Amino acid sequence: MARYLRTTISRVTGRPVTVGHGADLGLDFEGEGPWYTICDDHAQLCSHTTLADARGWAAEPTMWCEACQSEHPLKLRKDA
Repeated sequence: MARYLRTTISRVTGRPVTVGHGADLGLDFEGEGPWYTICDDHAQLCSHTTLADARGWAAEPTMWCEACQSEHPLKLRKDA
């Protein structure tokens, strides 16, 4: 049974973002921890130590997905 696996559409980019546990996603643990935030369209991922962190980063793919950053540069400048 999956620990947590959810895909939502980012309000910022309009692209699907998945949050889940590495074991459920078939990923070896890399980086910080076993939880992952994934930009599904660009296959970019970010690892986290907690589910709360993974869910929090899912709301802002322009902060960790290089392809989303290049597609939405004005959104990055606004936060800078």
